[in-house]
Amino acid sequence: KKFLFENPSLQEKTYFIVRDGADFKEIFTLRKYGHVLPIGIDGFSELAKNVTKQEVEEGIIFTDSLIKHEIYEGQTDFRDIDSEKLFLYGDYETEKLHDALRRIESIPYFIKRDIVSVCLDNIKSNNNLLLIGDLGNGKSIILEMLAYGLTTNGYHTYTLCDNGGDYISDLDIISKYERNAVVIVDNFSNYPDLIKHIYKTRFDNLLYIFADRNSNNLKSMESLDFIEHHVDLLSSKEIENAVKIIDNLAAWQDFSALSLERKGKLVAEKYGSQISLLLLGLLNSPNIKTKIQQQTELIYSNSEFKKTVFAICVCEVANVNPTASLVSEISDSNAIYNISLRELDPFKQLFKLTGTTIKSKSSILSLSLLNNTFSDIYVRDALLDIVERTDSIKDQEIEIKKIFKSLLRFHVVERILPQNQAVLDRYYEQLKFRCTWLIESPHYWVQYAMCRLSFSDYPRAQNYLTNAYQKAEAKKGSYHTDNIDTQQARLYLNQCIDINNASESYLLFEKAHKLLERLPIEGRKFRQVLL
Repeated sequence: KKFLFENPSLQEKTYFIVRDGADFKEIFTLRKYGHVLPIGIDGFSELAKNVTKQEVEEGIIFTDSLIKHEIYEGQTDFRDIDSEKLFLYGDYETEKLHDALRRIESIPYFIKRDIVSVCLDNIKSNNNLLLIGDLGNGKSIILEMLAYGLTTNGYHTYTLCDNGGDYISDLDIISKYERNAVVIVDNFSNYPDLIKHIYKTRFDNLLYIFADRNSNNLKSMESLDFIEHHVDLLSSKEIENAVKIIDNLAAWQDFSALSLERKGKLVAEKYGSQISLLLLGLLNSPNIKTKIQQQTELIYSNSEFKKTVFAICVCEVANVNPTASLVSEISDSNAIYNISLRELDPFKQLFKLTGTTIKSKSSILSLSLLNNTFSDIYVRDALLDIVERTDSIKDQEIEIKKIFKSLLRFHVVERILPQNQAVLDRYYEQLKFRCTWLIESPHYWVQYAMCRLSFSDYPRAQNYLTNAYQKAEAKKGSYHTDNIDTQQARLYLNQCIDINNASESYLLFEKAHKLLERLPIEGRKFRQVLL
């Protein structure tokens, strides 16, 4: 009601079909929100008979959700503000990006990624691609560069736009009418139906580029081969590009006087050669933080607006598409439909609305907002509310499940509440009271152990891991202990490093080695090797 009432343009396009002979009382309320046709189902089907299906003309393909990539040819005027919007906030105009790609040597607009040319060669060799990169490390921009490069090389390039359209039918249409097409799907784990359809159909004339934060959702489907590329780390040449952009924006603050070589070393060592860590460092600089806080203070003066912004940011960090209905559901507020929020200048500067989706300008900006514009207590309590609310929803959709699972995982929660021991501990303590069934879950106790382990509380971490093993054993083989073994090995290695007795230290190392040795060959196992 709110949404239609506050959007007169939508009222003009909205029709209600009610029963034939409906009286004035039945029609009166609906008339406020659109046109009412008292013709019933039969009358509507008669109208529908006169609608002819649009035939696909030669050379023209009509798709809803898989959108064909177009090249913008014009030359645009670049300002520093354009570079700042892209680099710091992930906000860009496609026309400017395409122009910058053509003039890449002279425009300090974005980081030219080496992986793009490698991926183009892979596609030319008829390979499907899988790009893996953590939150805020530049996957989306790499996909934009790839779409541009593929299109200029003669490929029909389609990108999945999650607008509620029928992307499976779109895929069938593209396979029927295009000779050589590439389909790009970002955050592919959000579209299990599409992935299953791709594996089932295996169209010879289509290639795929999938991107996500990990590749777990493809592990069980091995009938299609993918070349996997990890995009988290910047090369030395890419770091040089980043340094030039930051120099151009005068955004170094305390490090402005350093030489180019020292700045490059800073990016490699302090920020681990990752865009996300570099951006968080810049966003946390005093002048940027002040600028963002001035905007958020105006939004947060309304408590419902504050809850809504928090929900959008949580969706982004959990890698879920924040549609208006989802944000409304997890925030327990209808404020997202309120025009006074949507038209608020600070809100529009931080978030962009595309159809039914409301996103922050970048996932790193969302994380920065959660870290810097909400108190730790507010974050803790709001997260607990969301966990309890999503757990109580029956027949959960994939997005709700993903948010719930993400807010149990320690590595996600720690990012949102970085290194606040008391608040993190209280969060995990409260989880089992909000969702009482968690007390029997081995996974919950592993996450709680990881929380204690991060603060070197070895006795409690061991207690929780022992509890996790016991809960897993009670499930009689239905729960694999790989995750528990990984964290148990991590605990042994941490103790091994901290202990002063050489023989005891070696025994702990040997225990860890035996656990890790038998685990599957994948990322979780090898992260412990760094220790």
